[in-house]
Amino acid sequence: MGEMNNLKPSFLSSDGSLAVHAGERLCREINTTSITTPVVNTTTYFFKNTSELVDFKEQRIVCHEYTRYGSPTTMVLEEKISALEGAESTLVVASGMCAISVMLLALVPTNGHIVTTTDCYKETRMIMETFLPKLGITVTFIDSADTAKLEAVVNEHNVSMFFTESPTNPFLRCVDIKLVSEICHKRGTLVCIDGTIATPLNQKALALGADLILQSGTKYIGGHNDVLAGCISGSTKLISKIRILHQLLGGTLNPNAAYLLIRSMKTMHLRVKQHNSNALRMAQVLEAHPKIAFSSGSSYLLKNGFTVIVLGKSRLLPGPSESSRTSHSQATNDWFWGSGHIRGCWRSQEDNQVHRFSEDPIHCNIFWWMRELRGPTCHKELGCTTRRKAQI
Repeated sequence: MGEMNNLKPSFLSSDGSLAVHAGERLCREINTTSITTPVVNTTTYFFKNTSELVDFKEQRIVCHEYTRYGSPTTMVLEEKISALEGAESTLVVASGMCAISVMLLALVPTNGHIVTTTDCYKETRMIMETFLPKLGITVTFIDSADTAKLEAVVNEHNVSMFFTESPTNPFLRCVDIKLVSEICHKRGTLVCIDGTIATPLNQKALALGADLILQSGTKYIGGHNDVLAGCISGSTKLISKIRILHQLLGGTLNPNAAYLLIRSMKTMHLRVKQHNSNALRMAQVLEAHPKIAFSSGSSYLLKNGFTVIVLGKSRLLPGPSESSRTSHSQATNDWFWGSGHIRGCWRSQEDNQVHRFSEDPIHCNIFWWMRELRGPTCHKELGCTTRRKAQI
């Protein structure tokens, strides 16, 4: 990634170009003139002679040894994701949950402390509630909007990491990444953001101050429902720590899966752009519909091609322009409506009219994925009590 950042040729000046060319037009170690990156299907690599093996073991040269440690195909994918995230280094693994698990195990010490948000993916919460305590790791859950509570916890405890999704799953709340990073870094606490729903194109968490950005490549990076993957991006120092443990535990991304993701990323910019366009059109249709009621102070806006519903005094989610992505501080109570990802509404029990979200998150009882209905990512997992409270 270092060489890519230093060169920055004109054809790599936009996210669209990076998604297509990064890791391939420059720095690709595979000796071929093929436009597409080859799939290197091998478990083991040979050394030309004993001297080369000794140089490798004594870290005088860098090359591949065993595919669990990496392959030329997965390396291209890592370079491409690093370029999009603005990261020094990226590790790709077999799934999003694999990425979360190995990241937590590598960076949170025994008897460490984590802060996360109450609204988070079910399996992430299960790891934190059922597995990490076996290692003496304690977890504090806070509301995604409660930055005062976050500050109190990091001041009171020796917190190793603040981990949150932004937008969150399933309630789609956005976290003020810049603010929480400032709060945590004062006490030496790492900040890791799961940006799966936003994608690297609509949100640049590292530029806003986060130490790590995590993605489930299964969703919008893959985009075709035919590959599982996860990735973690950040500084070389942090990613190297995670990589060492990953190589011990396994969870390796198959080179064929890496190839599918490289293929998918070539169209990701176009797909996300269309998602954003669809979101704006849907907001316009809903606003004009006689049976849709907008809550007081709410509206939809288009910012740099990124459709966002603005509720009351909330602010815009960063759009794809460099200036907005690097300087914006995201409001903590925003609902993520747009980017073509997810839509929601609620039907009043009194007048049987379909209403849009109000400022109060309990006033919604129907969510759905626009692209597909995803059974594993549904509100059934919240449990009866939580669903009843949220009128879902």
